[in-house]
Amino acid sequence: MEKQVLKLKDRVGTVAIECPDEGAEITIDGRPVGVTPLAEPVMVSVGRRTIVAKLGGRKVDQVVEVGGRDALTITLELPTGATPPDGSTSEPTGDTTTLPDEGGTETGSPDGDDGLSTGVIVAWAATGVLAVAAVATGVGALASSGELADQRDTLGVDPEELESTSDRVFALGLTTDILIGAAAVMAGVSVYLTLTDGDDGEEPANQTRFVVSPFGVGLTGSF
Repeated sequence: MEKQVLKLKDRVGTVAIECPDEGAEITIDGRPVGVTPLAEPVMVSVGRRTIVAKLGGRKVDQVVEVGGRDALTITLELPTGATPPDGSTSEPTGDTTTLPDEGGTETGSPDGDDGLSTGVIVAWAATGVLAVAAVATGVGALASSGELADQRDTLGVDPEELESTSDRVFALGLTTDILIGAAAVMAGVSVYLTLTDGDDGEEPANQTRFVVSPFGVGLTGSF
């Protein structure tokens, strides 16, 4: 699972988007990500990404090439003149930041459709984290169970110590069961998102959020 999580990290990067004008709408590959100033960098899949800033009748775009684990910073400056009434805009600036991967080759295809969406990446990463946590607590539960068995076979063991070990075994076992169930649910969500990824058409971008509460864990948002 750890290898899968690391592999997923190699397929994403972040872009910090700066714009002197406040309130400009920012889209990446046609998907809205917020308005300026953005609170934090945006996570995107590797490949060529078209980033657009629009405010009123003004618009500017820039194409960037994102590699795995890249952390880019770009500045979008809106033109001072308004867009013509017919809605036409100037040609793209053509500014392209190309970042080759460690092997010296560019990552991603020109059409920008080779990467997974952010929602899919977050879902699989959460699945991996839950699975690793379940394994860790399961190992702890087995070790504590063996310790409890040894204490029961030993004469003169303090009853309070025996009760403490028993409680620890129960807590670790319960935690492991919860994590396994949560990992199974997240795996199902991840498979669904992977199968439906790229079928958005004119639909809004996937908005997902990983939630941890006293009643369990889950993924919320619109898909």
